[in-house]
Amino acid sequence: MMNYTIRTKIYICLLLLCVIPIFLMGCSPSTKREKSDHLNSLLQNAYSSQNKGNFVQAERYHRQALEYMKGLEGFPSHEIARQLSNLASSLNHLKKGEEAEKLLYEAQEILKDFPSSDVMQYAVLYGNIAESQRLQGKLKEAEANYQKALFIAEKNEKGDKIFIASDKAGLALIWAQQGKCRQAEIYYKEALPILIKRGGSDHPIVKKIQTEYNGITKRNIELNACKDST
Repeated sequence: MMNYTIRTKIYICLLLLCVIPIFLMGCSPSTKREKSDHLNSLLQNAYSSQNKGNFVQAERYHRQALEYMKGLEGFPSHEIARQLSNLASSLNHLKKGEEAEKLLYEAQEILKDFPSSDVMQYAVLYGNIAESQRLQGKLKEAEANYQKALFIAEKNEKGDKIFIASDKAGLALIWAQQGKCRQAEIYYKEALPILIKRGGSDHPIVKKIQTEYNGITKRNIELNACKDST
C-alpha cells in the first residue's frame, strides 16, 4: 500500500539505526558495525527498489532483511513485526494479497505479545491489511481496516500527513470500485496533492493512484455513472 512506500523508507531506516546498537550491545565494535551495516544495506536496497517501482526486487530485499533480523539474537520482536508489514507492502504491490494478509496477521499476533510504542506502526499495519483484503475482493473488511488506519493516523501523524493521504487514497479506490465515485473524488482530491508534494508526480505509486482516479472515479463522474450521484 502507498501509505508507507514513499515515506517509510526514511522513517524506518532512522528507527533501525537506533535499534541496532541497542540489541548489539554485547557484540564487539567490529561485529556490531558489520551486522548493523549489513542489515541497513538490505533495508536501504529494499526501500530504494520500492521507490523505483521495482517491487520484485524490493520483495527480495525485504525477505532477506526479515530473515536476517530473525537470526539476530535479541532483535526486538516489534521490529520483526514491522518488517513483516514492510514485506507485505511489497507483496501488495505485486498483487499477492493473500500471502500479504497472512504475514500481516503474523505481525499482528507478535504485537499482541510485544506491543510497539510507535502508534503509527499500527496505522501502517491496518492500512496494509486493508490493501491485502481489497486485492482479494474483501471490500467490506478492507474498508473497515482502512478506516482504522485513518483514525489512528489522523490522531497521531505529524508533519506532511503522508499516511493520512495514503489511507484516504486507499478508501477512495474502494469506494470507486463500489461505484461511490462522488465520495471517492473527495478523498482523491485531498490525498493526491499531498502525495505529489511528498513523492513527486513521477513516483510510481503516485502515478498509480492518479491513474486510478482518472480511470475509475473521474471517468464515471464524466459519464454520469456514479451510484452516489446527487
